[in-house]
Amino acid sequence: LQAAGLMFFAFAGYARMATMGAEIKSPKRVLPWVIVGTMVSVLVVYAFVGWAVLSRLGVDTLAVSVTPVADLVADPWRPLVAIVAVAAALGSLMTILAGMSRTALAMADAGDLPLRLGFISPTTKTPVVAEITVAAIGIAVVLSVDPVFLVGASSGAVLSYYALAHLSGLMQPASERFLPRVVQVLGLVGCGLLVVALPTASVVTALVLIASSVVVWWGFVRPRRQLG
Repeated sequence: LQAAGLMFFAFAGYARMATMGAEIKSPKRVLPWVIVGTMVSVLVVYAFVGWAVLSRLGVDTLAVSVTPVADLVADPWRPLVAIVAVAAALGSLMTILAGMSRTALAMADAGDLPLRLGFISPTTKTPVVAEITVAAIGIAVVLSVDPVFLVGASSGAVLSYYALAHLSGLMQPASERFLPRVVQVLGLVGCGLLVVALPTASVVTALVLIASSVVVWWGFVRPRRQLG
């Protein structure tokens, strides 16, 4: 369970497409196919890479290797693997940037974040202020926090808000629900189990982040929202 919780961040991107529903034609029809198709594709890729490094390098080598995929190829090909890895990392960052900026946009429109984050560029039709803000926060966190520790904290935070998404699904009226309630129940229980199984430091960090966000919202954003 702890390994599953720590590795959950590797699957976090599949839901980013749902946050861009307002920019997609027929999102109710398109998004389920895109999300399921992407998940299946990613599982196939992960399974293939896992099988390749495990069968070629073995458990003992994997335990000490910091570049297992690069270790699969001969030295002349290692730079190419590094270039592909950088491109994949940038693609992941762009996906997260797009998803989180749209989340910030929706929260700004609802009054849960400063209204300035909801500014839409007339040229690109995108929330440029939210994108720049999310990017700046991400850069600051990556430069100041150890990556290994950050993975655990990220998984804890992601699992927590996925649990909230399942809870929100349970509260939807029957007329707006197109999945049975058991899906939300299983998702909520699964997220809770994985969060509890995470290392203590990761759980504490996620709780501190969530508590800090609640304090900021309750003390600063909520009063302005009521006055507005």
